[in-house]
Amino acid sequence: MLEVMADAVAGYMPCQIRVADTPGYQAIAADIRIKKGVIVTGKVIDKQTGKAIPGWVRVGILHDNPFVKDYPAFGSSAWVYAPRTDDDGTFRVVTVPGPVLLMGGPDQQRLADTQASHLKYKPVRPDQDYPHYFSKKGQRNSLGAPYVYYGRDGGITPVSGNFCKVLETKAGVAVVKQDVFLEAGSALPIRIRDAEDRPVAKTWVAGRSPMEGWPITCAADACAVYNLEPGEPRLMVFFEPTRKLAGTWTLKGDEKQPVVVKLGPPGAIEGRLLDANGKPLAEVAVDVEYQDREARDIHAVVHKAKQIVTDADGAFTLDELIPALKFELSFRCGKHRFEPIVKPVKMRFEVKPGEKRDAGAIKLQRVAKKAEE
Repeated sequence: MLEVMADAVAGYMPCQIRVADTPGYQAIAADIRIKKGVIVTGKVIDKQTGKAIPGWVRVGILHDNPFVKDYPAFGSSAWVYAPRTDDDGTFRVVTVPGPVLLMGGPDQQRLADTQASHLKYKPVRPDQDYPHYFSKKGQRNSLGAPYVYYGRDGGITPVSGNFCKVLETKAGVAVVKQDVFLEAGSALPIRIRDAEDRPVAKTWVAGRSPMEGWPITCAADACAVYNLEPGEPRLMVFFEPTRKLAGTWTLKGDEKQPVVVKLGPPGAIEGRLLDANGKPLAEVAVDVEYQDREARDIHAVVHKAKQIVTDADGAFTLDELIPALKFELSFRCGKHRFEPIVKPVKMRFEVKPGEKRDAGAIKLQRVAKKAEE
């Protein structure tokens, strides 16, 4: 595949072509035909302050767009085309005429607080004037967006960012102006304390926003949780790495007053792994898989440099576990996965603060190759 990127200044669409190889080292002839589209330009604006901010934009082609067939192939790029704005928030992007979806959001790398300032903006909602282009998924994806839009060829794509609007441009129009508006949502203060009610700072926190993609360090002993909705509970997970304190809190979504979260010692689990004949299984990597995404994200941060493997006796100990949340154990040796012989196949555990739970002797069998795949 050969590719030409979009030219937002001249207004040319991107294009991809596929060419066949030639014998030996003979030259490959490839003509790439490009065509002008519609330039969409505007600014990313904080609706509350009225000021433009650095951001990014993206355009998706909607499923009934009649102009796609008039353009050379442009939908199989090796890149996700989401150009960043200038520092003053100005963007310029090229698309085809007809119904398209303009999406956008803040550029957290260029905002004042690169870690958390982008979380304050409300998650994206479908364009109410065009409900037939959207559908709601059963769960939020990893970027927090629960909605998808029907794109070209009948496929579905997550609606990304904090803003979307359907644009319908007639053929022959060279430039369309449309600003991207970001609206700040609710902010509830969260105070972090230990068991003796002393402030706890520099804590990893997951669950601060539905748009959160990874846990964020809270430098102070307090932070804000954003965009709560009544009837939509949200789990928050906390871990302080120096003193090794952990805790959770489930918000109902209708809280009005600051919440105080108290952290305590994490838990641990130990056990032995045996084969079907009762012989110890050494060098098997053991890990934890939490049911909740927020807990999985915190666990990945805390244990990213730790791999727990069984010793010669098949024994293992997993520490720094989040209390009061259900989890399962996973077992792997090289490319091979293992599972408990005794049903249920997946064993569920939970630890209390400061508890070291004994999982006992667990007999394992190798997962069949097809199941591993």
